[in-house]
Amino acid sequence: MKAKIVSLGEYVVIAMTQPKTETPSGIILTEGSMPPCEARGFVVSVGRGTFSSSGVLIPLELKVGDDVFYDAHAQEVFEVDGVDYIRIKEKYVWTKIEPVKDKKKLIVD
Repeated sequence: MKAKIVSLGEYVVIAMTQPKTETPSGIILTEGSMPPCEARGFVVSVGRGTFSSSGVLIPLELKVGDDVFYDAHAQEVFEVDGVDYIRIKEKYVWTKIEPVKDKKKLIVD
């Protein structure tokens, strides 16, 4: 039976994806040529959030399934059922990648 991963508080759990080792033009990337503090993965569990000083719950913005970039230096790696995951505070997730259907409407906020 597989274990269910449940995040608590302001933490999210991310399944790491393997970094690309080749550019679209065929150049092989070595570990030294990749950004040292940037990593990518998919959110598999999200905590409830944090409480403000007045006791109001502030929910997290991320959702299960989100494709994200995060600070690799802020992570804690753990294993469940032979799969490696990372636990990280949501504030160390830099970017969420959302698919764009109409490329004409592509706008960077």
